[in-house]
Amino acid sequence: MPPLANEPPGYCHRNNILFEDPQYAAQFREATRELLPRAKSVTAVVDGWADLVAKVEAGYNASPPELEDALSTAREPIDALLLEGSLHGFPEHRKFIRAVQQLDTRFMELTFEAPLHPEDFAWYHRRVPYRAGPEYVDFLSGDLKRKVERIGGNS
Repeated sequence: MPPLANEPPGYCHRNNILFEDPQYAAQFREATRELLPRAKSVTAVVDGWADLVAKVEAGYNASPPELEDALSTAREPIDALLLEGSLHGFPEHRKFIRAVQQLDTRFMELTFEAPLHPEDFAWYHRRVPYRAGPEYVDFLSGDLKRKVERIGGNS
């Protein structure tokens, strides 16, 4: 969701959180430069994860490999950012951690644990949405297919 003209920089749209400390913003961008192909702001990282969680909430409408890729892009770098020592000295990092925890909780409510990956994979890669579009459901087999509510398309 693009920012509106009257919204301040550092505003996370889906979470209604404002990150105001320019030093935190600069350090966060520097930390992401190490982790991602291009540096991202704290708002881009939080809103990116929020956008993916919203897609899962609506009923994920792509294939499991596409969800895996989206998780690798939107959630995976967050693990390192949560532990990034250079960010922990900033009070605003606690806002970031809380926002991620809220989104993680919501993602867990919208998904269930499934044996798609070994236990050493990140927790979010081992989860399957309760509701999904036909492309996602058709990709699944057996018990997993029966556990996922198929939305849209031909039922």
